[in-house]
Amino acid sequence: MGGPAPTCRESADANNDKAVNITDGIYVLNYLFLGGAPPPCLEAADADNKGGINITDGIYILNYLFQGGPAPTSPGPDACGPDTDEPGSAGSGV
Repeated sequence: MGGPAPTCRESADANNDKAVNITDGIYVLNYLFLGGAPPPCLEAADADNKGGINITDGIYILNYLFQGGPAPTSPGPDACGPDTDEPGSAGSGV
């Protein structure tokens, strides 16, 4: 594990497959509650950009996808760019 942190992130792309879909919300919840692998970039998994990963991030992603909830924070799910909060607040990598 380890290695350099990703230089860009797509907000809510928790599994780093370059798409935001149902698997991202499930990936976050699996990591938190079932001992799944940590997200490749913890900053990307912090969909609500509150500085950590918790249940609200998985729900935030699913709400965005299926209930018309707010889009994930900047840079957003369709763009790659820097995080808008303090660098490393959720962790920049594992």
